[in-house]
Amino acid sequence: MDKKLLLVVFPVVFTANIFLLDFNTTIIAMPSIIDEFDLSLRLASWIILSASIVMTAGLMPIGRIADLLSRKFFYILSLFISLLGIIFASYASNVYLLILSKTISAVGTTGTL
Repeated sequence: MDKKLLLVVFPVVFTANIFLLDFNTTIIAMPSIIDEFDLSLRLASWIILSASIVMTAGLMPIGRIADLLSRKFFYILSLFISLLGIIFASYASNVYLLILSKTISAVGTTGTL
């Protein structure tokens, strides 16, 4: 494989797997999250739904912003935003902060798609 192509493909595939892992671990941890925060299923579903809605609704506008800015800069900025959301989610003290942090992480994830 061409070395330049590998330098582009590897980071993209690696970050896609990291975000997939983040999403899947949230789903796997959902029973523990429900018990820890004593949540109803209606409120617990918003942990996943908030990220899904933001990613779906934000794909077109965020793609346009990435076209206007440097794509490399926007990709790195999106990684940073997503990392902040993941860190905030790990320290969330209530469900509303967890939903907010997963939403922030979804904004960053959308920027890398």
